[in-house]
Amino acid sequence: MSYRVIVDSCGELTPQMKESGIFKTASLSMEVDGFHIPDDETFDQADFLSGCKRGMSEVILSIP
Repeated sequence: MSYRVIVDSCGELTPQMKESGIFKTASLSMEVDGFHIPDDETFDQADFLSGCKRGMSEVILSIP
C-alpha cells in the first residue's frame, strides 16, 4: 500500500521527511485584487501585513 502525507505551508518538514518522498507540501494561495500570492517559503507575513496597512498595491510590489 502506498500513501502520501500532505501538509499545508505551515507544516515543518525535516530534511529526512522531504527526502522520503512520502511527505508533500500543498501551499495555499491568496487572490487579492487580481494578484496571486502564494503562501509558500517566499511569503513574508510581516511584510504582507504592514503592506496591507499602506494599501494593497504596495504589498503586491514587495512580493517576489
